[in-house]
Amino acid sequence: WSRAIARVITLLILGAACLIVPYLFTNGLGIFLYIRDVTGAGSMWKVQVSTWGHLTYYLNRGTGTSMLGWVWYAAVPTFMVCLALLVRARDKPELAAFAAIMVALLTEYLIVTVSGNKSLLIGSILYGTIIAAVVWCLGKIAIRTRLRGRVVMMIGVLVFSTQWVPRIATMQRTDPAMMETNNANLAALPVLLKALRSGGTGTVFVTVPGPAYAGTLEFLTKQSGVSRHFVAGYTFDKWEQFAQAVSASDVVVLSEEGMTGQALGFAFPSVQFQKRLLETLRAQPQFKGIPVFTDDKQRSVWLFLRSSK
Repeated sequence: WSRAIARVITLLILGAACLIVPYLFTNGLGIFLYIRDVTGAGSMWKVQVSTWGHLTYYLNRGTGTSMLGWVWYAAVPTFMVCLALLVRARDKPELAAFAAIMVALLTEYLIVTVSGNKSLLIGSILYGTIIAAVVWCLGKIAIRTRLRGRVVMMIGVLVFSTQWVPRIATMQRTDPAMMETNNANLAALPVLLKALRSGGTGTVFVTVPGPAYAGTLEFLTKQSGVSRHFVAGYTFDKWEQFAQAVSASDVVVLSEEGMTGQALGFAFPSVQFQKRLLETLRAQPQFKGIPVFTDDKQRSVWLFLRSSK
């Protein structure tokens, strides 16, 4: 029996390695650098709250209900009822499974809570585990209370039809920041495509996140059949980094400071350099500046195109 378990575990590890090892081989360095950047001492993702704020960041009523919905209210009662039924039945294997799930929940909570870097996207590690645990416990409750299949289906349909909504809690298409982002990227696309198709190496340097984004513009240009190298300077915190990136680029995308959809509330260090960079690029004869999108406060997204090398 022990050999059979060891064989299954070995096969699972080998199967996972077949997928994970090639991925880490091609992307491991990028993952490491990203983790280093977002967990560093000066990380923009760190939140400035009290100890209690850190402990409750992901499970307070505001963030908890926005990400979990009815599950936020039902999770603890569901766990307690499930545990009571399993204890009453003296089902040791199921109790061991329940304990393992609770340990996993605690582990996920500690992973996202101990770090000072917080966001609801990171919290999805915990939220997904909570949802899975609730579903597991509801299944055990249904079995132990001997609910008929039709009753379970009716309850599921009722919960789904009243609680599920086709939207993401953290951002909506109709949010002003998202609408501004969409408009800015679509406005920049025709000018950018024309510049990239006209020649040069086509390296595009996007200086700050939002309302025009490097990833969005790269995706849109690829959809149009143009593939070029995009560089995002979102985390640049030294002027020398900007100067070096500009010198190696044919197109510089710059958004004036304070535009809606810019940085989305996070302290990206690149934002503080936008005014200086705008003045510098305007003074360089090799670049031609074009305001491709202007908001209602007369702040613009600029494309600076290199006229000569």
